Amino acid sequence: MTILLLSFSPIYTQKIEYRDQIYVDNLATPQVLKNGQVYPSPIIELGSRDFLTFSFDDLDADEKDYYYKVIHCDKDWNPSDLISIQYIDGFEEEQIDDYKFSVGTLIQFTHYYFSLPNRYTNFKISGNYIVIIYDEKPENVVLTRRFMVYEDKARLSIQNTPPSDVENFLQKQQMQVRLNPGDLNVIDPFNDIFLTVQQNNRSDNQKSNISPKFLREGLYVFDDFGTISFWGNNEFRYFDTRSLPAKGPNIEYVSREKGEYEALIKLCKPRLYNHYIYYYDFNGKFIIQSRFLNSFDNNSILDQVRNNLPDELRNSLTDYKLRGTQLTEDATYGSDYVNVIFNLQTPRVSGKKIYVFGAMSDWQLRPEFELIWDAENEIYLCEALLKQGFFDYMFVTVDRQGNIDDRTIDGSWADTENDYSFLVYFRDFGSTYDRLVGYQNFNSLLN
Repeated sequence: MTILLLSFSPIYTQKIEYRDQIYVDNLATPQVLKNGQVYPSPIIELGSRDFLTFSFDDLDADEKDYYYKVIHCDKDWNPSDLISIQYIDGFEEEQIDDYKFSVGTLIQFTHYYFSLPNRYTNFKISGNYIVIIYDEKPENVVLTRRFMVYEDKARLSIQNTPPSDVENFLQKQQMQVRLNPGDLNVIDPFNDIFLTVQQNNRSDNQKSNISPKFLREGLYVFDDFGTISFWGNNEFRYFDTRSLPAKGPNIEYVSREKGEYEALIKLCKPRLYNHYIYYYDFNGKFIIQSRFLNSFDNNSILDQVRNNLPDELRNSLTDYKLRGTQLTEDATYGSDYVNVIFNLQTPRVSGKKIYVFGAMSDWQLRPEFELIWDAENEIYLCEALLKQGFFDYMFVTVDRQGNIDDRTIDGSWADTENDYSFLVYFRDFGSTYDRLVGYQNFNSLLN
């Protein structure tokens, strides 16, 4: 959604997209970490000690006056009809003072970062938020990131159920939800309570504005014969550039002939008709990290990226440290950039485009991740500049209408392990904003 952002403080004349978006070419690797770790969703509890760290790299490798501004949004990611004093304790707009220059890298950059809440900016209310990053002047917007603040009011009970779509019984995952409203003053639950469900933090296929269908024993039941149903997809493809200049898993070769690192991913082929194989993946996410060569353990790399650990370790950098992985002095400014060459060996697809898709692309169809047909070698290729790390991804096809198909190349199985985020929104009677009163992460295999 694109709208013109109007504020009671400086007026933005640039069109802002209320989603994760990069607006300039010199910014790379934006991340939002919870308590310094990679989690399924960028979300913290209101009034808790949790914090979110926002970071990005400026490839101009200089010093700039970047600022952040926080905007409260409704459940559909439109700006709320609130002024900042109603949702922020302190200042909603501050300069980003923390930055570091890259050290020992072939490609130079400046790493900027800040955390929310902080001593200048705290949250008064729950809900959806977006942070806008601009360069010196409010009209020079360079980056937007979504995040959420929730209240632990409504309690969710979630369980897997057999898919209602019997024709795709072996390809889909379906869930049933019961909600205990607790002490919420719900007058009209069918119009005041809404559920949003995300698969692996994707917004392109999320289920939104789901209302309870009926009440049973004081619980709101969300069960609409397949409404909360997703294609299971496949375990994500992955590659590892943490060990440069040595090759990591799924890397065919590494070169630095042009003064920069270049890495070719091993030959990729469609998996639609392959048998399903379970392995640990990162559910589409990535971590930024580089290794000392003398601490490199090729046999343990994949085992270190796993989702079946306890919640406090799952998908976290803490997991890497506990398992003996030795970091450089700081992965954020000591990790280099590498031109990663993606490939897909498949017959040319008529009337559709093919993209690399994952958290590295913001779960969007970014131009640099479009695979181009190489007629001479009969293969699809694309190249993207990425920071050293461990990356998950999938291939998707896109038709002329912009519809994304994430099954044609990589297939779909009900057994695939996925993370689901359940978000409960509530609007009080007479209120002008949506509260986020419940959140739960649900794993398709572990729960």
